[in-house]
Amino acid sequence: MQRIAKCLVAAAICAAAGAHGVNGPFTGLSAHIEQAMTDWQVPGLAIVALHEGEAVFQGAFGVREAGKPEPVDLETVFALGSTGKAYTATLIGTLVDEGALSWDDPVADHLDYFRLPDPTISRMVTLRDLLSHRVAGDLGIGQLQLWSFTDLSRVAVLRRLRFLAVGPQRFRGAFQYGNPGFSAAGQAAGAAVGSTWDDLMRERILNAAGMQRASTTVQALWHPGHLAPCYMCGLERAPSHSEAKIANAAMPHVPTAQGPKPIAWRSLDNIGPAGSINSSVLDMAKFMQLHLNKGMIGGRRVVSEAAIAETHRPQILTPRVPYPASEGFGRIWTYGLGWRIAEYRGHKLVMHTGGITGWRSAIVMLPERSLGVALACNAHGAELRNLLAPALAFDLLDRALGLPPADHAGKWLRATQQALAETAAAERALRGLRNPDAGSSVDAARLAGIYRNAAFGELMIDPENQRVRLAGIIDGRLEHWHGDRYRITWTGPWASSHNLAVLANPSGGPPRVELQGYGVFSRD
Repeated sequence: MQRIAKCLVAAAICAAAGAHGVNGPFTGLSAHIEQAMTDWQVPGLAIVALHEGEAVFQGAFGVREAGKPEPVDLETVFALGSTGKAYTATLIGTLVDEGALSWDDPVADHLDYFRLPDPTISRMVTLRDLLSHRVAGDLGIGQLQLWSFTDLSRVAVLRRLRFLAVGPQRFRGAFQYGNPGFSAAGQAAGAAVGSTWDDLMRERILNAAGMQRASTTVQALWHPGHLAPCYMCGLERAPSHSEAKIANAAMPHVPTAQGPKPIAWRSLDNIGPAGSINSSVLDMAKFMQLHLNKGMIGGRRVVSEAAIAETHRPQILTPRVPYPASEGFGRIWTYGLGWRIAEYRGHKLVMHTGGITGWRSAIVMLPERSLGVALACNAHGAELRNLLAPALAFDLLDRALGLPPADHAGKWLRATQQALAETAAAERALRGLRNPDAGSSVDAARLAGIYRNAAFGELMIDPENQRVRLAGIIDGRLEHWHGDRYRITWTGPWASSHNLAVLANPSGGPPRVELQGYGVFSRD
């Protein structure tokens, strides 16, 4: 354990530029990484690979912000996104160790405000269900938009789940990713011991493992005026990395035709336990080592070996391989507690990635080989689903295993580009079916107004100016499609569109509208 601490300290000092591998298999890897960053429009990246407690490869590449000279190093802070789910599951493991709760506790026993659309299911959902994403459609249709398109608090998001409609896949019947579910698990952990998820995470995981640059909230990094007010909100001016509260923070980027564009950091505090952790790759490596060493780090036990093993145990099958090219992977993918579990090159694979707007991260481990890779980069966007972090992790694992390089980074880029081309073709075909001359049964003056939904609040519709506004914070462009159907394209860090249908009101009163993925909005 002392060796890993010394290696990581040395890495922080020597890897401010370039990379350092102590074994021959990594020859040429730096050039491969730099080329892949150019191909994927990634300005900055940091990586650490561990084998049997030693850093066998570590490096920092590129810059913290496109167009600025300051380089990324191993202490540069990135947003981790959903990679943080493994942190929350590990935290809950510490509470299971001391008997404060169990994996199979009903969540409602700890959170009296946890209510799903189906009240019977609400009483049955356990921490294990939430940490393995098997609540499925009972978490509610629109749970994604509920946190990402509003500035509701963490508690308010969970309180409003009950107003959503139930999805077609039901409780424990299928894997269905849901961030509010993970948020509820973290909130329950805090409530079980009279604390908060944020305080417990800092005390029991981040501080206990020596992660000195890690935090649970963007409030620790930025002043409020420098943050986008919600995940899908825009900000008139994106600040520079030099305006952060800390001295070494990267900026998030989205791809454009002109290259990567820096955008403002945005808060994920309203689903914090699902993905609000910020960290350097140096600290990510410490968390990874905690798992590779079965709950021990720095000569002390943070969490029991039994709890680590439980998080690494499959809980539910996932419907498909999460990557476009599956060379080296087994046929079956599962989800444990905060980790994806599969097989790679004949070895058990335990991993998670984080992909939020402007960021991509990954922790990829082969525990039976005491081998793992932690990686973070400062680019991700809906237009180009950035798979570079996991791709490079698997490229590095191949080298560490003495196998010929498979170039996952290149293959996954080509597959992603093909998927983008198919999406563009489908959009063109959809527009070819549009008939704007088929008028609506409701004239613009009658459609205009404020509509309300119990979960999302207000939706302002202004057909004359082709404008909508949701929850008082997100604007969109309203486009008549045909008949009683419209299309909304939201402003924000990247374009996102939803369909809007005007619904007849049998009583003859004001019309109602149904917003795809959100539900029905009504007028008084």
